[in-house]
Amino acid sequence: MLKGAPKLISVIVPVYNASKYLNRTLSSVLNQKYERLQLILIDDGSTDDSYDICQKYLQIDSRVQLFQQENSGVSSARNRGLEHATGEYIIFMDSDDWLSEDYLAVLAHSQIVGQADLVIAPFVRESGKGSFINTFNLVPDRVLSGSSLSTQILLKLFGPVGTNLKHPARLDDISSVWGKLYKGDIARRLSFRNIDEVGSEDLLYNIQFVLESDRAIYTEKTFYHYFKQNEQSLVHSFRPQMLDSWITLESVMDDLVVKRSLPQEFREAASNRLAVNVLNLSRNICSSNLSFRNKIIYLKKVLNDDAIVSALHQLPMENLSFFWYLFYTMAKFKNVLFVYSFVRLGERFKNKVK
Repeated sequence: MLKGAPKLISVIVPVYNASKYLNRTLSSVLNQKYERLQLILIDDGSTDDSYDICQKYLQIDSRVQLFQQENSGVSSARNRGLEHATGEYIIFMDSDDWLSEDYLAVLAHSQIVGQADLVIAPFVRESGKGSFINTFNLVPDRVLSGSSLSTQILLKLFGPVGTNLKHPARLDDISSVWGKLYKGDIARRLSFRNIDEVGSEDLLYNIQFVLESDRAIYTEKTFYHYFKQNEQSLVHSFRPQMLDSWITLESVMDDLVVKRSLPQEFREAASNRLAVNVLNLSRNICSSNLSFRNKIIYLKKVLNDDAIVSALHQLPMENLSFFWYLFYTMAKFKNVLFVYSFVRLGERFKNKVK
């Protein structure tokens, strides 16, 4: 499948209190058909048995490297991993996810075929309700460069425009750093910012990476397995700084539009992203342990924020499907109780309209 000596791939896995799932995750890496890999584990101050499990794998496989730090968050852990990554290519994983057995081999082959700086693969949402395949609206095995890389990857990262607005709940499907293979020389020049600063550390990293890249390729011949079981703990953890961080992210993207002389469409995409993220902001509030009264107070704060009001008024409602047209229209008119009720029934709506 591969010509010449296989290139070293560094696999970076931040670990925090993941002992329940860690054996599955690490075994899926070390049992890859593609054997030339470096597995970098960053224990981010775990308080369970995660570090002990990592030490077990360190002792039985020379490809494993283990580092420990005080709890500083996933961005800090990934940056620490990048400092130690020596591979020509790098992938990122979450500590409760896993890889198909041929994952690294397929991505490495796609990289050679496309001479790509970035390889993108689809993922499978794994949960107690079953497995759901998420593919992207990209042509498999087609090399993207120049204008096609800009319009088909970079623009989607900035935000949804046109028909992409029909699926607001899939806004960040392509934004994650897992499910991708990165050219190491570029990846190591960049760093992750804290999620509390920019709303989505993965998204900003990917935007910066694509801006430094020449070629990308998409393959549908293997899958990354994204485990959703733990998502509720994140959702229920109320983040009062989330609104400010999303507004900061839009400002950062606006600056990039100017600095990189990007078309006006990118500015519109960033504004649409902020408007569409009213859904995620509302979910974070409504799924938290706040009292009903405080949930309503925070929802009012979101819907009355000047940046949100402006973004919602600029959002092209005609591109939304009926459910989302209704939701964002009510949000634009600051109907707090409707937004609250819609989000509380979110799982039912999400399964129908996603």
